[in-house]
Amino acid sequence: MYLIDTCVWVDFLRGKENAHVKLLEELLKSGDAFVNEIIFSEICFGASNKKQFEQYHSKFSSLPFRYLPAGWDTELAKMGYSMKSAGFKPFIADLLIALTAISSDMILLTKDRDFDVMEKLFGLRVERI
Repeated sequence: MYLIDTCVWVDFLRGKENAHVKLLEELLKSGDAFVNEIIFSEICFGASNKKQFEQYHSKFSSLPFRYLPAGWDTELAKMGYSMKSAGFKPFIADLLIALTAISSDMILLTKDRDFDVMEKLFGLRVERI
């Protein structure tokens, strides 16, 4: 099972043909492509007009979700503090996405290098193609 990062969805929605999108298409067919509430929100926020927002909302609402775990706020605080102590400034959205993947024992499919540190510090499983 894969949690699909926003950057991969953006390529998919823009009709790009790359290895990430090809893997995403396979995962969609097999039912192994998931989103969380953060990714869902980022995609909908990115809509350029009301019609596109409604399309994204409808399309992404029907995908399988993995939600943030109970106690996510404390875990997020610990992760953020650990990263800050190690000299990194993480984005909260990226931490929430990573936390969902870690707590759900999923692989994060992304192109984003911001997850490199989380992979090392927290054992986040990341697949980049």
